[in-house]
Amino acid sequence: MASSHHDDPPPPPGHNSEFPIFADGDVLIKLSDVRSFQLHSVTLRENSTFFKAALVENNAAQLSRKAIREGVVIRYRFEYQLPADEDDSTGQFLLRVSQVV
Repeated sequence: MASSHHDDPPPPPGHNSEFPIFADGDVLIKLSDVRSFQLHSVTLRENSTFFKAALVENNAAQLSRKAIREGVVIRYRFEYQLPADEDDSTGQFLLRVSQVV
């Protein structure tokens, strides 16, 4: 299921760029409505077999020139989904891919 990346504007100019939010990070990991990480795909691929497999060009949003001019940098978006079954303690990450125009 695709979603728009336009609802994820970059941090305002002068925003501190440090863990867990890097202003130039191209991966948004949304754990809840109030907890997100904006990280670098290069670092995630180098340190995780999960991200190495998921962060490939076919899964990346293709940023339009307009989006790039507007400062959009997020090309990958993962959202944590809680387990459907209360007895299941493991949720899952859903990868959202979309074209940004």
